[in-house]
Amino acid sequence: MTELLKRFALKVWVWMGWPQPEPLRVLVEEPYEPPTFSEAYAALENWYWHVVREYADEYEDQREESVKMFMEQEELDDEEDVDQCSIDEYMYEWLHESLDGCAEVIYTARSKAVLLASSNDDAYLEEMGEAPPDVYAAAFWALRTDILERT
Repeated sequence: MTELLKRFALKVWVWMGWPQPEPLRVLVEEPYEPPTFSEAYAALENWYWHVVREYADEYEDQREESVKMFMEQEELDDEEDVDQCSIDEYMYEWLHESLDGCAEVIYTARSKAVLLASSNDDAYLEEMGEAPPDVYAAAFWALRTDILERT
């Protein structure tokens, strides 16, 4: 592996927020052709929207469970009788707790990747009316908005 490729792999590794790896031997076909910017950006977007889909699916599953839970608590027979405001409030809290500690928010490199790939990178500004205090808050609101748009 060329020295340039080794440095590139290490930068990507560190950029993703992973601890610095022990020196390993990686087999790469020679000659190595690095991906173009467009290919790298497409891979980043693909990763991000896969993460969003996973969270959106989990959100939908949790919402169904919360409706059942509220029906049992209030001893209701029909889902339409459940107070939607209570479900929305419960789901807001659930989503906040789920995203607050997720890797896409707490790691700097992943937070920056979220903002690069998200179509709602300005969600914090839209919601709060001011610039985000840091990349983590901006990533949280961007990810949250993308998930909610897909549910």
